[in-house]
Order: sequence, then structure tokens, then C-alpha cells
Amino acid sequence: MAGQLRLHGWSRSRRVIVLRRRLEEKTHPRARRRLEKACETGLFLKTPDAAACEPLVYEHQVLVTDLPYEILTLATLYRERGDAENPFDELKKQWGWAGFTTQALAPCQHAARLGALIYNWWTLYHRLLRPGQHHEAVSTRPRMLAGAARQTAHAGQRRLEVRLSHAEAPRLQQIILVLAKWLQELMQAAEQWKSAQRWHKITARILRENFPAPGPEPPLNAAPA
Repeated sequence: MAGQLRLHGWSRSRRVIVLRRRLEEKTHPRARRRLEKACETGLFLKTPDAAACEPLVYEHQVLVTDLPYEILTLATLYRERGDAENPFDELKKQWGWAGFTTQALAPCQHAARLGALIYNWWTLYHRLLRPGQHHEAVSTRPRMLAGAARQTAHAGQRRLEVRLSHAEAPRLQQIILVLAKWLQELMQAAEQWKSAQRWHKITARILRENFPAPGPEPPLNAAPA
């Protein structure tokens, strides 16, 4: 839906677009459960093919813009803009980019690069563990780091035992074991490979798991040494 709106303090009317998207049950189960209780009040109608009422849950977005494009194009542009801005917001609020200030430029640069490097490592690791969606550090760090590790050595081999204390530990354990097995097989099969070749294989898996649409292969010469 689109229209013109002039709020108090605005010098002129502006184009306003209201977007609405229906949320599926798997996307927003809590909201759907709350609305299911409201069926008894008669606020929701029964669906033609169901005996019980079907509450519909929507998320709304209001855009104020001067761009002349049609609604679907604007929705895509603003969504892509938000996707590009979210990592910077996450870096500042969850990874410490906004937590240091100094008059010396070099320490600021080093601290910012270290924060970005850790963010990249953690994002790649979690994309391998749980592909399909980006998960912010505010939820993934407590989930994946709430545990204790112990290293033991026997018969010339080192063994690392990790005990997760998070409530999702049983499910996370299976995910981590699958990834650890794949990495171990990769290291054994690629024993003679160079570091860039190993990273090419890992990056290719991340792209394949998270972006099903075919695209260019990751470059061999852009992997870290």
C-alpha cells in the first residue's frame, strides 16, 4: 500500500509505503500461539477449509522515500540495505567496535581489525554448524561457548573433550560431531594440500549450504595463508 503523508514538522508531503508479510508458524510460533487463544473472542474468522479459526500473524514495515520506483522494487532495495547495515550494527554492539576510543590511530586500527577478524571467524564457524541463516553473537555465543573443555594425551594422540552446559546441548552435540567428522576427513584427505586449497574447500561448502543458487567458485588466491 502506498500513499502521501505529511507529519507535523515536515515541510512537505512524502511518499509512504506500508509493506505487510505473513509470518509462518515456524517463523513466529509464540505469536501464533497467543493469537490462537484469541480465537475464542471471535476476532478471527474460520478458514474455509478448516474447522478452527486460523489466526494470521503479519509483520509490517513502513518506508518513507522519495524514490519513484514501484513497491516491489523498493521493498527489495530497502531489504538489501538493511542486510548490508546489520553486520556493522552487530560489530559495534556485540563485538566491541564501539567500545574503545583513543587519540592514537594505530591502536584503533589494530583493535578494529582484530574485532573484524574474530567476527569473520565466528560467522564462518557458525555458518558451517547451522547453515541457512545468519545468527547474531548475542544468541550464538552463550549457546556455543557455555561449556568447559579438557585436553588429554594418550598414545601420541591428543583428545579434546568439550562439555556444553547450554539447554540445547544434546542437539548441538550432534551438529558439532557431524562438522568435526567432516573437518577430520578433510584434513586426512587433503594432507598434501596447501592452506589455500583447504580454505577453498571449506568456503565452497559454506556457499553451497547457505546459498543454494549456483554462483561463482570461491577464488583460490584469496584464501588466508
